[in-house]
Order: sequence, then C-alpha cells, then structure tokens
Amino acid sequence: MFGRVEKGLRRLAVLQPRETVAMIRPLADSDADELRFLACRKFTAARSGDTAVDWLFSDKRNLRLGWADSPRRASRELIEVATRRCDYEHLHA
Repeated sequence: MFGRVEKGLRRLAVLQPRETVAMIRPLADSDADELRFLACRKFTAARSGDTAVDWLFSDKRNLRLGWADSPRRASRELIEVATRRCDYEHLHA
C-alpha cells in the first residue's frame, strides 16, 4: 500500500510540480520518517532545486531517507536531482 501511495504522489509531482511542492509541506515538516520519505520522493519527482536543498538541510533526518537495503538512497537521489537545478549558493552549501 505504501508503495502505491508513493507512486501516486510521484506521478502527481511530475504532472503538477509547482502545486506539488506547496502540497508536500505538511509531509516535509512531519516528525514521521515515513512522511518525510514521501516528501523526499515528491521533491525528487517534481525536480525541485533550491526548495529541496533548503529542505534537505533543515533537518539531519532528511539526509538519511531511503529503504531498508539502501537507507540513504532516496536522499541521495534528491541531492542528485536538486543540485542540477539549484543556484550557486545552494550548490555550494
């Protein structure tokens, strides 16, 4: 079930990236790692830049999101996507 929710949210992020970034704020600010994971995946699918980098650095937990067999993979994928789209200050950070 969780995988289906992730797929649906990622699809929405691809179709409506701007709206999606605004929508995920409650997930992104949650104390639950599972919701942070979903936010991370949505930021990645929406191809967010500066906003995603700001979010990654807002909490150390955001740098450790992934799956059981790859516990930081989702964060790494977001870094890979976000650093292609962010400004120099964010890239330098």
